[in-house]
Amino acid sequence: MEHASLRAWLLDLASTTRERGYWRAIRKDLPEDFHEFVTIEAALVAYRQFETMLVPGLLQTADHTRALINGARPGLAPDVVERRVLARLARQRVLTRATPLQYHVILEEVILERPVGNSLVMHNQCGWSFAWRHRVRGAGLRPR
Repeated sequence: MEHASLRAWLLDLASTTRERGYWRAIRKDLPEDFHEFVTIEAALVAYRQFETMLVPGLLQTADHTRALINGARPGLAPDVVERRVLARLARQRVLTRATPLQYHVILEEVILERPVGNSLVMHNQCGWSFAWRHRVRGAGLRPR
């Protein structure tokens, strides 16, 4: 995908974020079995998650998401990968909207030790995950 066409797609997508159903622009690039999930997630008031395998999508950085997608689907076209990364990042808006999602997540420690991408990707992902406790009202890390 050319830089100009990606920019045009992003601008068009940004213009629809306040509209009900803005997910329709994003859903076309996601796996079919994920469509219902993103629709439900966008309407949630609270969400509790226990994760043992991966950093949850709501907490992933773009580079971490990109590494996961490329690892799971090595031959996927770069423009499709980028649109899926953007879709994953768009999902994070539920955490910063006017009435943010009450998100409670428990991560198994090994998630932060399991390499995804290179060491810089992991370093940035760990920093990003921990920084959410300061960005989201009421969030916090409670190590055990």
